[in-house]
Amino acid sequence: MSKSLTFIQTNASNPKTWVVIGVTVAGIVILAETRKRRIKALREEHFGAFLDRFELLPFPPPPPPAAKQTLSGLTFSISDAFDIKDYITGFGSPHWKKTHEAAEKTAVVVTTLLRNGATCVAKTVMDEMGFGITGENMHYGTPINPLMPSNVPGGCSSGSAVSVAAELVDFALGIDTTGGVRIPASFCGILAFRPSQGTVSSVGVLPNSQSLETAGWFARDPSVLCQVGHALLNLSAVTHKRQRSLIFADDLFELTDVPKQKSVHVVRKAIENLPGYQAPKHMNVGQYVASNVPSLAEFCEKPGKSEDSASTLKALASVMLSIQRHEFKTNHEEWSQTCKSFLGPRFSNDVVAALKSRNENIKSLYRVKTEMRATIQSLLKEDGILVIPTVADPPPKLNTKNKNAMNEFLDRNYALASIASMSGCCQVTVPLGKHGDSPISVSFLAYYGGDKFLLDTILDVYASLQDQADIAASLAPVTDSNGIEPSEVMKEKGNAAYKGRQWNKAVSCYTEAIKLNGANATYFCNRAAAYLELGRFQQAEEDCTEAILIDKKNVKAYLRRGTARESLIRYKESAADFKHALVLEPQNKTAKIAEKRLRKLMKKIRTIQNKMVDYLRLLRCFSFTASRDWLFRQSFANAGLRSVTTNLSHTNSIASTTSMHCWIPKSPNRSKPNLLLVHGFGANAMWQYGEHLRSFTGRFNVYVPDLLFFGLSSTSEPNRTESFQARCLMRLMEAHGVHTMNIVGISYGGFVGYSLAAQFPEKVEKLVLCCAGVCLEEKDMEDGLFKVPNLEEATEILIPQTPEKLKELIRFSFVKPIRGVPSFFLWDFIDVMCTEFVEEKRDLIKSILKDRRLSDLPRIRQKTLIIWGEEDQIFPLELGYRLKRYIGENAEMVVIKKAGHAVNLEKSKEFLKHLKSFLIDSL
Repeated sequence: MSKSLTFIQTNASNPKTWVVIGVTVAGIVILAETRKRRIKALREEHFGAFLDRFELLPFPPPPPPAAKQTLSGLTFSISDAFDIKDYITGFGSPHWKKTHEAAEKTAVVVTTLLRNGATCVAKTVMDEMGFGITGENMHYGTPINPLMPSNVPGGCSSGSAVSVAAELVDFALGIDTTGGVRIPASFCGILAFRPSQGTVSSVGVLPNSQSLETAGWFARDPSVLCQVGHALLNLSAVTHKRQRSLIFADDLFELTDVPKQKSVHVVRKAIENLPGYQAPKHMNVGQYVASNVPSLAEFCEKPGKSEDSASTLKALASVMLSIQRHEFKTNHEEWSQTCKSFLGPRFSNDVVAALKSRNENIKSLYRVKTEMRATIQSLLKEDGILVIPTVADPPPKLNTKNKNAMNEFLDRNYALASIASMSGCCQVTVPLGKHGDSPISVSFLAYYGGDKFLLDTILDVYASLQDQADIAASLAPVTDSNGIEPSEVMKEKGNAAYKGRQWNKAVSCYTEAIKLNGANATYFCNRAAAYLELGRFQQAEEDCTEAILIDKKNVKAYLRRGTARESLIRYKESAADFKHALVLEPQNKTAKIAEKRLRKLMKKIRTIQNKMVDYLRLLRCFSFTASRDWLFRQSFANAGLRSVTTNLSHTNSIASTTSMHCWIPKSPNRSKPNLLLVHGFGANAMWQYGEHLRSFTGRFNVYVPDLLFFGLSSTSEPNRTESFQARCLMRLMEAHGVHTMNIVGISYGGFVGYSLAAQFPEKVEKLVLCCAGVCLEEKDMEDGLFKVPNLEEATEILIPQTPEKLKELIRFSFVKPIRGVPSFFLWDFIDVMCTEFVEEKRDLIKSILKDRRLSDLPRIRQKTLIIWGEEDQIFPLELGYRLKRYIGENAEMVVIKKAGHAVNLEKSKEFLKHLKSFLIDSL
């Protein structure tokens, strides 16, 4: 440097010196400008999304008749966290890239997409080490948001989102830990899917926080989004129609500045005329989480106020970030300590925080996560969809310096992202146009494992959502001339109608107010008052319950719900509501009078009930059903059988508390073949086989069991499938020394018998199936094969709890049903036969139909006799023919004319004749 200065000083008066200096400086400036323009041109070409460009061609298509590659002709990019063979995975950091070797294998998810016909064309920029949700990266630059070039694209999978939004690829893979796929999709105005945590392979993907993160994907087209999901999740192509129940998280929509006209109302209108969608519900998610995730309370900033929605979700986000830091530290502490000084200034704070984290309450963090998953599963079940805003704010400006504003942005958006991240459920982000210059999106969340259900939903509703979003964008903002909230305007109209005694009009106005703002308890409470005037007590009760969920101190809601419940003759619950109102307002006269009146009324009722007890006990002694049941027991005992209950809990494959009752031979003859008689849902095994028993006891060792949840058989195992029933039944037979058998199964017993034959082919010799719709499919209900419109109504008939439903069952079961049976006898039958294990039996019925497909039914090879009533209305004759075709040449079929489902009772002699011919004549 000193030599250069000496040279300049010595030759300062020489003009040539300045010419040389000028040329040199100009050259440097020109070179710098040229490099800048090249970089700018390159960035403009692919919006700064790509790190490496290459081409991984898809696998060759399989030869016919194999299915075609579903992603053929589509291109995709991947975030810099996915391994590609012979490429170094950079993890968003050039320093990570310098210190690691090339991958030996390609990530499983990438290979899956290639196998399905897609072409991988690039790796994309991501937030450094997977931290952050803005999409900024100091090393590779921030990808340009095609919708808002001056604003961030969102992260951590910023490049992947931009590559899809800029139409550089058809779809892209990203990583979602704390919103890394959902947030950039929202900011860039595209679709994104975060699958249920752990359902997509993570082999070959660099981990940030393995219990929170999952690979997700972006697309512009909902059909592409679904095709990618089917490939990565290995989903069935068959679509089953299911009811959907949307739940709007009103408290979360309050976090955003987007008018509900462009979010909530768009979704409501979109599903209004679509089949299969129930009336939407509204709820306060923050309060629900606070009430159902007790371990979260210790992380709330304001102890004792954990039910405040904002503080609850902020605490949930805090737990999520603590888990992320803990797991990141576990995964990358050694490397991060050696390269800490190279990390970007924004994200090094996150990394340092992770490295310094010393959480002593790790178990508490994971306990919150476990409770959160159970809470969301309980809320959504198998048909619920939670609707929330994807983000709380529009994309921040690039290089935002305001730390307070940025911290608020992070807090609000991490809170929304924490719901799916902490519960592990699946979430889809759906764009809904713009508000001002900023993109709008909503997210749908389904239960853990409900990925196909959610993908099918988006495919079903997407076009309608976009139509409604376009309509909302063209409408003027909904405001009153006085600046009053639209929902308040409708409430006032409802109040005016109520005062004018126009109850129906009042209900309509309050309903509109609820549509505009479902988080206001007053609207529900006022509508309940109108319902009470109309005598619609059930709806009034439901509205009051909604109001109480929103505001637990709403005295009017308790008073009105108490009034509704009193009218519904639910005095105990009504009294509890009036008592609660008195706790809130001790001097409330209405509550005092009502509580006193109900106390006297319930005292009178108790007195009457006590007098009735002895009468009912005496009446039970003369029960026709119980008497007939006793006669059957004597008949079974006289036929050489004895009643035995066996504990199966310690047998192979049955780990739960399981016991089964069975009528077995008093002295089995090992030279005789064994015959297993399996009952259906009607009455019990004795009633179904009592008339035929003696025809077989001379030629067979006869066993007549009670299936689980019938008679004296029960289990603590939650499995309700017929295959589990069959396994338990086989364990029971083995416990009694029976190793080979013939089986007769009536109706549901036929399902169990078929499963026995399929699972234990070497132990089942012959099979008789009587009116057993084993070959039915879930879609048969939707296709109208059955007389009843839905499964719920079917269960009400098959497990009758009222004389009217029992009469329906009789009409469905017999061609010539007995008429004029007094209700006394029907009640007597229900009391003896239909009041135990009601919910468990309903689950058995639901399990039969759930996801049932003929293609999944195993084929059996045993000689099989199929007996069917020609006019069966429970399992129509078509199912019998379908079963005969499915089993093939090993099956023979007999159709008994002028008989219904109860063919064993209605045509007893003919039924017995065919049984004997098949089972005995061939011996």
